[in-house]
Amino acid sequence: MAPEDVRKVLTAPCPPTDGFGYPEQFLIAKGINKLKTLGTDTQDFPRLFWQYSRIKSVVSSWVVQEILTGKGLEYFTQYYYPHQGMLQDQRFKTAEALFSYIKRQKVNKLELRISPPSKYDSAESLAKEILDQTLGILNAYKELLEQGIINSGWNKTYPRIGLIFHFIKRKCNGNEEKEEIKKCYLDQAAAIAKLRGKILYLDQFYVGVDAASQELIMDPSFFKEPYATLRKANRSFGPNGDVISPIGFTYHVGEDFRDLCSGLRHIDEAIDSLAMAPTDRLGHAIVLGIRPETWAKDTEVVVLPIFEYISNLIWSWGLANSDTRLQEELDKIEFEIWEAIEIAQSSNPTMSIRALYKEYYNAAHNPASPSPVPVPESLAKHPDQFQIYTPVALQNMHEISHFKTFIKEFGRRGPLKRGKRSLPENASTDSYDFERVVEIRITENLLKGIN
Repeated sequence: MAPEDVRKVLTAPCPPTDGFGYPEQFLIAKGINKLKTLGTDTQDFPRLFWQYSRIKSVVSSWVVQEILTGKGLEYFTQYYYPHQGMLQDQRFKTAEALFSYIKRQKVNKLELRISPPSKYDSAESLAKEILDQTLGILNAYKELLEQGIINSGWNKTYPRIGLIFHFIKRKCNGNEEKEEIKKCYLDQAAAIAKLRGKILYLDQFYVGVDAASQELIMDPSFFKEPYATLRKANRSFGPNGDVISPIGFTYHVGEDFRDLCSGLRHIDEAIDSLAMAPTDRLGHAIVLGIRPETWAKDTEVVVLPIFEYISNLIWSWGLANSDTRLQEELDKIEFEIWEAIEIAQSSNPTMSIRALYKEYYNAAHNPASPSPVPVPESLAKHPDQFQIYTPVALQNMHEISHFKTFIKEFGRRGPLKRGKRSLPENASTDSYDFERVVEIRITENLLKGIN
């Protein structure tokens, strides 16, 4: 059976549950219930069940993650997003979601994540839709606070909630569509910045932005201007004349990659093109925790677009070129670059490596770049070609790239300072009822400002 057919079987909705369950999930549930009823003298079923679980994990990894093609997150989003709206509409209203998160655990601060509207008529209508989203969350939270039912019992704390806006990465075809998407991101960022500076206290509720979803379909340069717009607004004044609270920045990167070097390059490009500061966050960045030698040993072969392969090589050359001790490795990378270019162009390259690196760097830091992978402009031909290589052959290059990216990421970090909420004078911080009143007043002030 082909992987695609297996995937359809594993993710086929189970009719009796109206789409809320899957056959394999019910099999696991029944198996666990069976284990609970068995005595210690019965070993046949437990052995079969746990062996099935092991095999299921291996098959799931092979079918869903598709390691060789790097489509794990893509397949996940194809399943997740169609069901997301159904779950939100039918089961997870805002108030219920807040209650379920806060009631079951000790929470001092809760980050809520939403996506700003991507379809709107004008900048004014976009800002209004964002405010409508905000009102829905604030009114739900205020209702729970007033009822006093969020945290009863031993856990008597009332969390401060903050809103983080997700810029969702989207696949686009053609320069015209790319320009539209970039304009949408910039409009969203401008609307968020304007609202934070216009409405009193809203800067303390709109606490962050993030670019999430599929890493492979869009490079960091798409978000250079939106992030710069919000960074500039961090230095502006609010309606009361005070400097607004700075908004935080996150960029999901280094989590979905065909090749170890691709994930490392994405991190390096995000740090540079988005001007990531010590207090900014990289989402996941799991590639930094993978040992190159282990990855090369476990990954027999890698298949990736030829220009992604070339960009990885040129980027690695730039890292190695800054260290005179790596001359031998530098020569090997240069040979690989020439060989890959000959395959891509069916001709001998005419540019120097240094000129190619300059073109790559411009593409990686230019939001008008026509490709989701930063490719030297002079090489942008035959985009459908693929390159197959064995990671063991370039293990030293991966180790150099991993080490230098690791040092760069942790070198940019400084001491993190957490702000402490200021309470009115003579306030009794021992009373959780007072804390509830404070949260209610803060929320009321936000609602008054918006309305």
